[in-house]
Amino acid sequence: QNVKEVYITTVYKNRIKGWNMHTKNTTSIFLINGRINLFYFDKRKKKKTIDDKFSNVIIIPPKVKFAFKGLAKESCILSMSNGIYNINELKKFEFN
Repeated sequence: QNVKEVYITTVYKNRIKGWNMHTKNTTSIFLINGRINLFYFDKRKKKKTIDDKFSNVIIIPPKVKFAFKGLAKESCILSMSNGIYNINELKKFEFN
């Protein structure tokens, strides 16, 4: 993946970050420390959703909604994208 944006975020125990969806960018998630549950929703047809061929990196393709929940007191996540941040490309969702 050609990385053009990198950021680090922290999620605390029992807190959820997300739901997000990139319309064009591919996101790679790397857990630096702690533990998380990764959730995703993919309504695309006949597409491979999550690429986990590298045990420590999860690759999330465009148009897949995702979120993560902290399982440790504090979990640190490195997120890499193949596109530069664009507020119109990133969609945020609320699930009840």
